[in-house]
Amino acid sequence: MAFGLLVGYIFRKTVGERAIGSAEQRARNIILDAEIRSETIKKEITIEAKEEAHRMRSEVEREIRERRAEIQRAEKRLIQKEEAIDRKTENLEKKEESILRKEQQLIEKQRELDGFISKQIEELERISGYTQEEAKNILLANIEKEVRYEASVMIKDI
Repeated sequence: MAFGLLVGYIFRKTVGERAIGSAEQRARNIILDAEIRSETIKKEITIEAKEEAHRMRSEVEREIRERRAEIQRAEKRLIQKEEAIDRKTENLEKKEESILRKEQQLIEKQRELDGFISKQIEELERISGYTQEEAKNILLANIEKEVRYEASVMIKDI
């Protein structure tokens, strides 16, 4: 019996060691498999994060390009408006210069005319022997006589 116990003990010990060894091997395999899976998941998450970061970067770059293009269009419109304003300003300045020249010419013509008129008045005064005031008074008196005469003729005809 002692022999049977010894054989049973050794058998049990061998079977137990094999079971423990097998369990330890399974545990190592499970841990190794879990580590491999965790590495795979970690790599997948890293790849997803990198893809998301790349997608976001691409989207931001696209928005930046669109905004730059919009700013360039706005700058181009602004430059065109500035050029139009500059052209209008130049035209206005040219017109103003032209008007000033014409005004100066008119002033000179007015001076000439005033000079001619005063010379003519002097010449008329010299020829007639009357001053301007005396000539006015004579003209008014003559006109008054003519009006009275015409009035009296009209009254006689009625």
